[in-house]
Amino acid sequence: PLGESNKVLRVKNNRTNVSRAMKIINKEQGKLTPAEEQKLITGINILKQLDHPNIMKVYEYFNSENEMVIISELCTGGPLLNMRVRRFKDQIAANIMSQLFSVAECCHQKGIIHGHLKLEDVLIESKEEANLDMFNIKVVDFGIEEIIKKNGTDDKNPNSVRYAAPE
Repeated sequence: PLGESNKVLRVKNNRTNVSRAMKIINKEQGKLTPAEEQKLITGINILKQLDHPNIMKVYEYFNSENEMVIISELCTGGPLLNMRVRRFKDQIAANIMSQLFSVAECCHQKGIIHGHLKLEDVLIESKEEANLDMFNIKVVDFGIEEIIKKNGTDDKNPNSVRYAAPE
């Protein structure tokens, strides 16, 4: 329900002159349930605590009755999903996978799994890089992540059906 009610704007901090992304989620139009809102807040708080070069940094958020505003790092290259028709050389694919594995390791060390990582959740850092053979990625959207239980087991299946292993 969030996709249709979202607006993402490029904003600039007047004091630092740094550009950021401002995502505005209209709760009424998106019919955001209290449970969905809580998952979103949990995801934002997880992103705020993760410090990794391949995880989109969230700086702050504001939550009102009608909308939620999230200020984050600006990624201009678009989702990796847009690149799926492009045939990557082995070296490029290895670079992407290396970055993804590094993100997974960082998260797992903190007891966090993404839970539904898919092409739409991986952004290319800059538009200029998107046209190059090598580019940096940023993992986003920890909205329905799971916290790994202390005993190392998890009774939920966090995988997205479209991207889960066949078994």
